[in-house]
Amino acid sequence: PLQGSSKVHGAAIGEENVAKTRDFYHWPYQPFEIPKDVYDLFNDSHQAKDRYYKSWQESFQLYAEAFPRLAEQLENNDSTLNTDNLKLAENNDQELATRVSSSEVMQQIADQNRTFWGGSADLSSSTRPI
Repeated sequence: PLQGSSKVHGAAIGEENVAKTRDFYHWPYQPFEIPKDVYDLFNDSHQAKDRYYKSWQESFQLYAEAFPRLAEQLENNDSTLNTDNLKLAENNDQELATRVSSSEVMQQIADQNRTFWGGSADLSSSTRPI
């Protein structure tokens, strides 16, 4: 009932909307009951992703041969973060949603690290990604 909007993210949809969603998808299973064909589909998907990853590795090797400096920068990206320069709100009386403060911190990190990125598809109205 809430498809096509981000209203479902970050809020309980309620029993009535759960029932409508189950009806819409013709889902007769109990909560947490997963049919075998779903597991089989997941396994097939996992195997396909392994093939895609191998293809990506081969493509990256070609990229590294064509652009060695840029490839080296990507490979040597240091994932440790220097938090000394982050401007954090300490002991602030202002109530700030976690998703908002997270967005602010992520933006500061991205300003210092070119290879840092984040996102959340259709959640942007509630999580405010960079």
